[in-house]
Amino acid sequence: MRFSDTEKISVTIRDQRQVLTYSQLGLVDSRSGKPSKQWELLLKFAREHGMMTWLSPDACRKNRKQRELLNKSLQQFFDIEGEPIELTDDRKGWRCVFKLRPQD
Repeated sequence: MRFSDTEKISVTIRDQRQVLTYSQLGLVDSRSGKPSKQWELLLKFAREHGMMTWLSPDACRKNRKQRELLNKSLQQFFDIEGEPIELTDDRKGWRCVFKLRPQD
């Protein structure tokens, strides 16, 4: 996954590529129609190339619940088992099990 801009992400699975918006991924705040906290967290993970620890600039306890919700959304949308964002081996951070990059 690579962000095209702050509202779109390019997803490549095997040889198929698709550009999706936060809304298409179901990561929209129903009250405002703007990107949800989960989309914002995905952006933060992209800035850190798929890894976040307590030393990361965007580290926050509130991310715990948002990561849980983001995992559920990604699992549902992509029909995958397991957690797309999991604890690191040392249990001091989270890492995406897929490649995630910020926009160029």
